[in-house]
This record gives sequence, structure tokens and C-alpha cells, in this order.
Amino acid sequence: MKNAQHMSSLIEQLFELAYLEGDNVALNIEPISIAELAHDVMQKRIPEAQAKNISLDVNPKDTGIVLLADYQKLERVLSNLLDNAIRHTEPGGHVEIRLIQQNEKAWRVEVADTGLGIPENEMKDIFTGHFRASNSVQGKGENSGLGLAICKRSIELHNSQLEVSSHLGKGTVFSFSLEHA
Repeated sequence: MKNAQHMSSLIEQLFELAYLEGDNVALNIEPISIAELAHDVMQKRIPEAQAKNISLDVNPKDTGIVLLADYQKLERVLSNLLDNAIRHTEPGGHVEIRLIQQNEKAWRVEVADTGLGIPENEMKDIFTGHFRASNSVQGKGENSGLGLAICKRSIELHNSQLEVSSHLGKGTVFSFSLEHA
């Protein structure tokens, strides 16, 4: 049953990535309270974070920060990035979604963790479908290596770039910018 569920999830992710890479992707851009969305996505991960004694936070918690995005795609991006952050953060660590105003027209969204970090020589490959870093945490076998490729393409559809900075043993920050509503 576990293998069948894993295979089904993998097939869904392959179809999702193929769809996102196609020419027929339609975005439903709407004003979104980014702090509220981040909080909702984070709430779903509390049990997993608590099991590893990982603290979660959104900063600032200002629900008045409204960005223009496709709600479903942005929710998927934040979900994938949070899942990765929790998976790669050691017990007692911290994961945070930070909202940083860049200028009057744009905000930077960061998903930061105090996790394992990504080896520098692997940074160029992390957005490649099926790539799994050498520090990949062996868990339930649910990680297909497609999540970051899906995130990258979803953010590109928003006319932005998914960026990463990482330091071994200190953590990783994934970030992107979106227009203010």
C-alpha cells in the first residue's frame, strides 16, 4: 500500500511538472495576504515539526501585506519549501517564513531553516527534477526530488526567480519576490 501511494504521488508530481513546463499554464493572479497564507501552510506542518522539536514562525505576522499571486501555486511552493526545511532541520532547530519589503512594488518571501545546508558543489543541480542532494534525509521514501523543480517553475510563472543560499551545518534560505497588490 505504501509503495502504491508513493508511486501515485510520484506520477502526480511528474504530471504537475510537465503541465507547468508546458505553454498552456493559466495563472489566476489575485491579491493574497501572504502572512495569512504562510501561517495556514505552517499550521498543517505543526505535528511534524513538534515531533522533531522544531520551532516554526512567520515574521512579520502582518496580514495587511498583500501580494499578487496564484493562490494554489503559491500554496504549493510554500508547502514544498516548508516540507524540505523541516525534513532537513535537526531536532531543536528553527524554520521561518520571512517577509521582507524590497521596495514599494515588491516583497521578498524567504523560507529559512537552521538545517543541514546544501553542499556548494550540488547547488547548481538542486532545481533539476529527480536530483537528491548527498545530504538527503532518508525518511518515509516520499521525497521524489521533483518538489524544487515544481517550485522553481511555479515561481518563474510569476515572473520571479527561486533563489537559494546555503551554508553546511548552518541552514538554507530559499527566496523569491512578488509584486505588492
